[in-house]
Amino acid sequence: MTTSGTIGATTVETRKVLEHAIRRVGISATAQTPEIVGIALDNLYLLMLNLAARGINLWTVDKQIIPVVAGQVVYPMPAGTIDILNMAYATCTYVTGTNGASATTYQVQLSSPTAIVRVGFTLTALPISDLLVQSSSDGVTWTTTTTIDTTLFPAVNQLAYFDVGTSNANGATYWRLYASGATFTATQLLLINKISELPVPQMNRDDYSALPNKYIQGRPSVNFYYEKLVNPQFSVWPVSNNSTDMLVIWRYRQIQDIGNLSETMEIPARWYEAIIWQLAARLCYELPQVDAAKAQRVMGEADKWLSVTEGGETDGSPIYFTPGIGVYNR
Repeated sequence: MTTSGTIGATTVETRKVLEHAIRRVGISATAQTPEIVGIALDNLYLLMLNLAARGINLWTVDKQIIPVVAGQVVYPMPAGTIDILNMAYATCTYVTGTNGASATTYQVQLSSPTAIVRVGFTLTALPISDLLVQSSSDGVTWTTTTTIDTTLFPAVNQLAYFDVGTSNANGATYWRLYASGATFTATQLLLINKISELPVPQMNRDDYSALPNKYIQGRPSVNFYYEKLVNPQFSVWPVSNNSTDMLVIWRYRQIQDIGNLSETMEIPARWYEAIIWQLAARLCYELPQVDAAKAQRVMGEADKWLSVTEGGETDGSPIYFTPGIGVYNR
C-alpha cells in the first residue's frame, strides 16, 4: 500500500471552512446566500479574536528585537500585541569594516573572517522583494544566512535588528544586504558578533507609579511596566543611557486577520476541526434557518472539539515547583 509521501502539504482555504460550518448547521450548499457567507465570515473573525482571549496560542508567540534609545522611557509594541511573555536586555559587541553600496546591495568588508549572530540596518527606501542577509569569503560567491520577508521590513529611517542564521559558524569576511532584482537604499549595516542578555523583570502598576524618578538614566537593570492599551506599550526603568543596546521580547499576539476566501487561515492543521465546529455553533445563534435540535447537537460537538484541541496546546516542556519549605521558629 502506498501513501502520499507528504506531510502538512494539504491546505484548507477559508471558503472551505465557511462551507463546512454552514453545512454542519443544516444549510446545504445551494441555500448558502451571500448574506449567510458574510455572516459566517464576520463570525470567523470574531472567533479568532476570542481564541486569543482564552489563552496563549503557541503559534502566535514570536520574537521582537527593539533598539533602545538613550533617554526614551516609553516604547510602543507592534500592532496586535496582547502580552509580553519574556524580556531580556541585550548588550552587544559590534564589528566594523569598509562599507560600500549599490542600487541592490549594501556591503561591509571586514578585516578577517567573523561569525555574525545579529545584524541591524536602517532603510531610507524599501525594496519590493525580500531582503537577504548574505555572507562571503571572497566577495564573489555568496551564501544567504537570513531572508527578511517584506512584511517584516521596518519603517523608513527606523533601525531594526534581525538574528542571523547559524550557517556562518566559521565566519565570513564580506557581509551584505541584497535584494534580488529590486533596488533599495540603506544608510547602515551593523554587524554584531557577541551578545549578552539579562532577563528583565516586570513591574506592576503600583510599583511603577510609586517610583520617585521615572526618568533616571543608567544601564537599565532593567525593569519594565507593560500597558495593555488599544495600542500597547511598555516603559523601562531605569531609562537607557545609550542607543547601542536592545530589548529582546517574546510576545503573545493576535492571530492574523481573515483575508479573502481563497487564502488560508493562520492556524495549525490540528485546530481546523475545532474552529469549524465553533463557527457552526456561533451560526446557530444568528441564522434563523437552523433547527433547534440541530443547534443543540452542534454546540455539544463544538465544546467537545474545543476541549480536545486546547488540551493538546502545550509545548511539552517540564514544569518545576520550588515549595520553599522550611522550619518555623518563634
